Amino acid sequence: MNTSLTRHLQSKLLVLLLSSALTGAVQAATVNAICSTDQSWCEMAAQAFTKATGVTVLQTRKATGEALAQIRAEAANPKTDIWWGGTGDPFLQAAEMGLLTPYRPAYINDLYGWSVRQYAMSENKVGGF
Repeated sequence: MNTSLTRHLQSKLLVLLLSSALTGAVQAATVNAICSTDQSWCEMAAQAFTKATGVTVLQTRKATGEALAQIRAEAANPKTDIWWGGTGDPFLQAAEMGLLTPYRPAYINDLYGWSVRQYAMSENKVGGF
């Protein structure tokens, strides 16, 4: 599969994921996000989400360890609506600490087995694609 097609499909999947995960948060005009993957992916996803929903994404790029520290610091007064991208272990740690909200996507059976197992291990708080 060519790179631009792969990137296009991943972009569509990411918009679907973010749209589904943020159904409660998108009542507002903006969503606060932390992105822990490559900056170009962070920007692409934010732009695609805004285009698909009309919701502005206020996003910062942080390594997963830094993001986990911020999510932990915000535990009593969360300011982040979604944290996405990066390695799985910090997300699993956040799930174990009770810092993440459970979410089981309708398209879970379309995901890779490892992603479905990640959802199961984390009580539907962590998944990948």
